[in-house]
Amino acid sequence: MALSQGRCLAEALVLHPQESAAALICVRTDWADPAALNGGSDVSRPAARKHIDRLDADFKTLVTALLGQQRVFDLGDEIILHDDGSIVTTPDGCPVLRVGAMNYPAVILPSMVSLAASTFRLLQEFQNLGGPIFLAGEAPTLVEGLPSAELALVIEVPPGTVIAQGELLDPAPDIGDRLAYRLPAGTPATFSQPISH
Repeated sequence: MALSQGRCLAEALVLHPQESAAALICVRTDWADPAALNGGSDVSRPAARKHIDRLDADFKTLVTALLGQQRVFDLGDEIILHDDGSIVTTPDGCPVLRVGAMNYPAVILPSMVSLAASTFRLLQEFQNLGGPIFLAGEAPTLVEGLPSAELALVIEVPPGTVIAQGELLDPAPDIGDRLAYRLPAGTPATFSQPISH
């Protein structure tokens, strides 16, 4: 009974890069060859496949590093964020990303290419209220799979923010030291800073 009285408190929401993989896939629409549509073959171009594989490897490295440090986090799905995500302010004045009954004081973006427009708007609102958003890899440049000048203006990586392999990343100021991550040796260089305006 006592265990059912508690509530999980996650340190961060890690956005899943599945939308980025979808943006890189080249959909085949060759109706003249129906067998090609149903053949189950990989329809992405080799360069896109390599990029998808790199996003996947970066994501696995990030998740493994967080788990190895016993960080408490959840994976965020952009469709669920669209349906159930909102930004609220806690009684002590800190912004959190709320998804259903869960509150996230920070968001981590793994290597990504694209964001859904609804996710981008939600992250902008979170950031505007002071919520920390961390880039852990390749910054997204597309919204809904299309180049976005607005996204490029929001996600700027100032000089000197690339953290070398294995260095300690600075904690987010609003949530103390709960987001101090040490990356394992061999991890690609990682950006760590709130997305700037």
